[in-house]
Amino acid sequence: MFGALLHQLDDYTGFRIGYNSASLRTDLCYSSPTSEFTSGFNAGFVFGWNVKKSPVIIEPGIYYSMKGGKINGYFDDGYRFTNDVTMHSIEIPLVVKFHIPLTQDRYVNLQPFVGGFVSFGFAGETKYKEESKKDVYKDVYKTYGDKLFCTTDAGLRMGAGLAAGRFYFEVAYDLGLVNLPENGYGLMDFDNYSDSMRSNTVSFNIGVNF
Repeated sequence: MFGALLHQLDDYTGFRIGYNSASLRTDLCYSSPTSEFTSGFNAGFVFGWNVKKSPVIIEPGIYYSMKGGKINGYFDDGYRFTNDVTMHSIEIPLVVKFHIPLTQDRYVNLQPFVGGFVSFGFAGETKYKEESKKDVYKDVYKTYGDKLFCTTDAGLRMGAGLAAGRFYFEVAYDLGLVNLPENGYGLMDFDNYSDSMRSNTVSFNIGVNF
């Protein structure tokens, strides 16, 4: 019933669910940290409009998305640090797709796309660990509640989907453009004027269109 109601507003409504492989692209002036991908997931709806007499599809959506990343590095005094960041957010993508039939009956088609996204973080956890040969310090922070990161992120989205009838599979890449730490990032001697930390996510989604 819900899908039928939404379908009255657009050419198709799609449900999507998938896996996120997320990291934080980090540039620190005083050290060379490494960034690891962490696992998350996403789920949501998309709404598609076919532009008449063209292969173009305009597709906005709304998702719950779990992102973040793990950062490892060293301070000048020899201490090793680890940041394991989890971010829960509501994400709103908007992409332009290009419909390319792969079969004569148009049952299977390729849909490359490009566009952007904006997301609003509402929860998350940041596990911080600092250690030397003698000492180990650990703590857990609220990603947004303790004002470590901006709640708003935005960036570019690109990728490609494969549709077979109502069924759909896609690979998408989100390139965050917002410098996320809010008022610096004290856990890593972060300086907003010279350092940067931005989101970086590859998603693998499956779904169905109504």
